[in-house]
Amino acid sequence: MATHSNPLTTADDHDDGPTDAFIIARLAQWAGDFSFATELYRRVSKPLTSKVPDLVSHPLDHVRHASDLRARQISQKRGEFNRLVEESEVSTDPPPMTSKSVRGVVWRISERQFELRAYPKSIEALRTVLWAAARRREEDSRGDTNALASLGGKWRVPGDPFVEVAVSDFGQVSAELYWTEDTPPSGDLIESRFREVLDEFA
Repeated sequence: MATHSNPLTTADDHDDGPTDAFIIARLAQWAGDFSFATELYRRVSKPLTSKVPDLVSHPLDHVRHASDLRARQISQKRGEFNRLVEESEVSTDPPPMTSKSVRGVVWRISERQFELRAYPKSIEALRTVLWAAARRREEDSRGDTNALASLGGKWRVPGDPFVEVAVSDFGQVSAELYWTEDTPPSGDLIESRFREVLDEFA
């Protein structure tokens, strides 16, 4: 049985490696972790040699061709964006936050709202994320059977500022922080609150 770890190091070691890496790359792209997504796409990509993409020699060629296309699309869009903001302090590469099982980036949505988008580091880590969501969902359901109908869940992290976490059935973690005080929050405080979220999936 093939084992799953970091898809960057296993993409070429197992038959299912490219598929796993492609899935994680899609999640990284959703989170806005564009550098890592591109790295994964390029690791498993295979440029098209035919104008007819349906003519492939192996089912995994579809994954490799799609990876090549997405890597080129991301690079092109990031290049266009960087040219537009080259004289500003805006970055397309926010530093990632990581834990044992998940990796994510923080985005500023508005003056008082921040969002952490995180995702499983591997297919194996997806189990950890969904189990953590299941534990929180069971704790908060209090006999509500409708709350147990999905794999994901929603909950609030105690403390201040207010943080609400949502986990999708695919292991996508979205944590929104809302600041209500007059004084702007410090970067350390925001990171600390989101670190509490990541620790849920240790």
